[in-house]
Amino acid sequence: MVKRDEIRIQVWTERFLGTPAKGVELVEMLYSIDGGRWVPDNWDHYEPVRRLFSRKSTNEVVAALTEVRGGDVSNNVNFVKKRPAATFSLTVWRSTVPSMNRMHINLDARELSGADGTSRISSLVVDLVTWSRAVFASARHTKQAHWRVAQKTPRERIQEMDWLTFFGKPYCDLFGGKERVLKAPCYSIKEVSDGLLLMASSRADSPEMTDSDQVLIGLEEYLGPDAFAGRGYPLIPCRVPTFDLSETTGNV
Repeated sequence: MVKRDEIRIQVWTERFLGTPAKGVELVEMLYSIDGGRWVPDNWDHYEPVRRLFSRKSTNEVVAALTEVRGGDVSNNVNFVKKRPAATFSLTVWRSTVPSMNRMHINLDARELSGADGTSRISSLVVDLVTWSRAVFASARHTKQAHWRVAQKTPRERIQEMDWLTFFGKPYCDLFGGKERVLKAPCYSIKEVSDGLLLMASSRADSPEMTDSDQVLIGLEEYLGPDAFAGRGYPLIPCRVPTFDLSETTGNV
């Protein structure tokens, strides 16, 4: 079976997203991002994702997102669209053990292959970063040549530089400040929220991304390879920022 080409997006935040206000905003965002092209058909806690999704689902989605069990919040909410294919998976967390809140998204790359694909993906990531107040986010095509499998989360490492990578203030500070990051050898950089969004090439599926790892390796070398899960990881730990996880720590 041939796998579908996808754009894969990850978003990580120090902020707690399991609130009623964030739940309402989430539903509206799913209706609006990328011009409303990815409105889910179904939603649920876990597989199989079968509950019909609409604005009428808002109260149920909010309840699922904010559920408290034993004083902790540890909830997954998943959304699925069949055509064009898309999945959104949001994990919210607040407990005595600190952790980040996160969202993972897979989108059918064919729907983003046109001349406006780059700007649409970039705008989508900006919307997600702004909504979540993300500290780290990235987007890549599944054909990207530079890709690693590395356990843990941004609290322990960055897996790799991707075609599109957002670094919030903690990362900009780690890499020597915004002025230094702004000089990174990549296609474009723009300020988003309190951080910087780096685009490594003109397209996620450009030959620089799919046929070679040199552009992304070069970015890692410039920023500091010890922050990325490269040679020696996990025996050699990565350099990471100091995160403020106060919103995700403690009982509700």
